[in-house]
Amino acid sequence: MGSECIFYHALDFRYQCEFIRATNDCQTLTGFVNYLEFTHCNFSENLQPLALVILFLWLIFLFVSLGVTAKNFFCPTLTAISKALKLSDNVAGVTFLAFGNGAPDVISAIVAITNSNDGDAGLAIGALFGAAVFITTVVAGTISALKDFEIAQVSFLRDTIFLVGASYWTFYILYTGEIWTTEAIGFMLLYICYVCAVLIARQFEPVNVDQTPSHDEERSDEHAPLLGQKTRVEDNRCNQLRALLCDINPIDVEGWNSKGYIMRFFEIYKSPIKLLLQITIPLVRHDVDSWNRPLNCFQVLIGPLWCTVLTKSYGTVIVGGFCLWHLMLCLGFILAAIVFFTSHPQEPPVYYIGFAFLGFLTSVFWIFAIATEVVNILKMFGMVFDLSDAILGLTFLAWGNCIGDLVADIEMTKRGSPRMAISACFGGPLFNLLIGIGISCTIAAAKNRGVFYFRTDNLQLVLATGLVISLFTSMFFMIASGFRATKVYTVLLYILYTVFLLVALLTETKIIKW
Repeated sequence: MGSECIFYHALDFRYQCEFIRATNDCQTLTGFVNYLEFTHCNFSENLQPLALVILFLWLIFLFVSLGVTAKNFFCPTLTAISKALKLSDNVAGVTFLAFGNGAPDVISAIVAITNSNDGDAGLAIGALFGAAVFITTVVAGTISALKDFEIAQVSFLRDTIFLVGASYWTFYILYTGEIWTTEAIGFMLLYICYVCAVLIARQFEPVNVDQTPSHDEERSDEHAPLLGQKTRVEDNRCNQLRALLCDINPIDVEGWNSKGYIMRFFEIYKSPIKLLLQITIPLVRHDVDSWNRPLNCFQVLIGPLWCTVLTKSYGTVIVGGFCLWHLMLCLGFILAAIVFFTSHPQEPPVYYIGFAFLGFLTSVFWIFAIATEVVNILKMFGMVFDLSDAILGLTFLAWGNCIGDLVADIEMTKRGSPRMAISACFGGPLFNLLIGIGISCTIAAAKNRGVFYFRTDNLQLVLATGLVISLFTSMFFMIASGFRATKVYTVLLYILYTVFLLVALLTETKIIKW
């Protein structure tokens, strides 16, 4: 059927399931579950609220899974790769580590735009701008509330000016309703220009007090070899089986007694996804010996196969009845055998850094798969409650992706590094906006003869305008206050975000008409 999926609301509940299954617009091109079909074909009319509650709890679990994957697995693999490539902290910070912190936002944008129907990229645009406004107001304001401090002038002005430029450019393509491949590539080139500006500026900047190494960092040499010596005394006392069980245990046993009841519940809550991640993603750390031959052999065995599962490409037929998953399984067996017979139980092999690249790829596929499910659930909620993708991206998707930034920046501020935290509030959204739109629109335009047409509405323009207003407000305040972040700045940013959110909601409900 060629009808739009939203028309199912006009039908009696008895016929909605059949309509949803028969309508192409109701089908999901990616992901593992059709959530609209799940609610209307498996629950009676009276149990629809229960179905929505179940999916909301599942959505929370997916957001937690995104955070765990990015923080505990994706970022460490990028750190190991940057150390192996001997990149400076400046280069690593604006490339690998920026990608690690922004991976959920960027990949969510790629999923939302490349799978959009008829140019409806509202979910991605809403999430990118919503997250940017949230971080530059609520998160930055929270940092200022914790501690008064002086902001690094050059870094702040550079980041805000680049972010204003990126916002104006995005506003332009939304206003025109189209973006060409060259323009999409231009977004990524603009970020490269930003990276060059960062590297050049840091050659002339004095060392910030925030960059004083912590006690833990002082005890370790960066000149230490990546693979190092074995530091876990426990592994020397236990056999390989015990070491295997220790490494795949998803519960933090050592810190269990020091945790409160809430954190213990959270530790148990995230343990299922953490267990799956630990048996599929190899971790290579530069500060401790993470080599575990049985576990690493299993990860090499299952890794290629698991990537085909996450991308739903396992059933692709190569020749005859030989499918892609058969090939990946054979490849995994060969690689696992090579690793087992060319390595020592107690010492990592010379090619151990290769596991970091495997961990990087597997982490990307994990984040892509989880982000796809998040996007599909949000689209389902939008369909059920007749909400636009932009408002869902502005609220749930943006808030979910920003929780990690909020917690990390608060912790960084409490440890005495407010400058670094406030810099992340403006540098992070720049990466997400330029790379998120750049990669996703390049893919979308390439699939559509070199141009991607947006289905733009007033709300998306309001979001872009709100971010620009937020940035100019911060710039004017900092110049007027001598670049000091104070409690007044906090109150101003909180008020600004409240007004922004209120205007966006009133625009969505057509109470305010532009």
